[in-house]
Amino acid sequence: MKKIGYLLLSLTLLLVGCSYDDDNIWNKVNDIEYRLAEIEEVSSRLNKEIEAIKIVLDSSKTIVAVTETKEGYVITFSDGDTMPIKNGKDGEQGKDGKSAPIIGVKKANDGLYYWTLTSQDTTEWLLDESGYKLAVEGKEGAEGITPQIGVDDKGFWTVNYGKGTTQILDEQGNPVKAHGDGGESLFKEIDTTNPNFVIFHLTNGEVVVVKRTDAQFFFNDKEVTAPQGETMTLDMNIKNIHFAEALKIPEGWDAEINLETAKATIVAPKEGGAQAGMLSFIALDNKNNTLIATVFVKIANEGTGYTNKYGTFVLAEGNMTTVNGTLFYYDEKGVEHADVFEKANAGAEVGNVLQDMFIANNKIYFITKMEINKVV
Repeated sequence: MKKIGYLLLSLTLLLVGCSYDDDNIWNKVNDIEYRLAEIEEVSSRLNKEIEAIKIVLDSSKTIVAVTETKEGYVITFSDGDTMPIKNGKDGEQGKDGKSAPIIGVKKANDGLYYWTLTSQDTTEWLLDESGYKLAVEGKEGAEGITPQIGVDDKGFWTVNYGKGTTQILDEQGNPVKAHGDGGESLFKEIDTTNPNFVIFHLTNGEVVVVKRTDAQFFFNDKEVTAPQGETMTLDMNIKNIHFAEALKIPEGWDAEINLETAKATIVAPKEGGAQAGMLSFIALDNKNNTLIATVFVKIANEGTGYTNKYGTFVLAEGNMTTVNGTLFYYDEKGVEHADVFEKANAGAEVGNVLQDMFIANNKIYFITKMEINKVV
């Protein structure tokens, strides 16, 4: 028994002697995860503020309301978009004395705004691969470039403006190490005291002035789909607008606006024309400020324009003598689409007295007085 007791005691001492305190390792792992989370938070905030700058500089928008919050402001624009902006607050520098890069904008000699990059107190234009400055807004309303801040797998700040990711360099040409405890807000101050303008002071010293108005002018939907040849009525939000007309209509489409009913009517081309495109109206408010409302329109692909799960098919029976049966479809917005069978079958008629229908294998089958199992 004594030998067994000694053996157990020896094993216990051996196990205790081989135990390892890994608290230090886990503390380091947790610290790394915390730092990565901080960096991700800074990167996300910077990209949101970059997008906010682009919205502020959108020439088709005015500001209709500025609401103060605990963290800053919520800006409401004439197209219905809202944008939160936090109060400007200088961040502390990173542990190596280097803070996060600052994406900003600056007005060039041509009167247009272009993106800039400030790193280690040096501000330069952001350039594309050909050496040209990157415009915030594209020419003639085209989409501009929006830089994206990120961090590469080596832990350095990067910027991507649509042509691939590149490291951000300091004044010595060295990549800038990312830290989550650095970085300034891109918005230093917002002046809302002027009843006609909102003045944005950016961290890089640039000042942006945006008109204030009590008018609103925008489509309730950002995108609509219309079957070929169909007319659709689109709801709009219109307030204090005294004039509006079509500014841009895709080829083959037709569009008009009614200010009294706050609705726009669009007609998709029966054949040919643009399959999709941006449709826009331009308007003047009571102070003659210019506002633009845009909506993306596209033609439903043949055979797939009536598939929304919130839509409903309605079968119209017709009669034996004067009226053929037909199929209606009411989409998720309550818009009526007539002659579904005819449009899916090159104008062929379904026949008279439709009695029933059922759906199987992605097809609709009809039972009529004349024929059985017609298919759409």
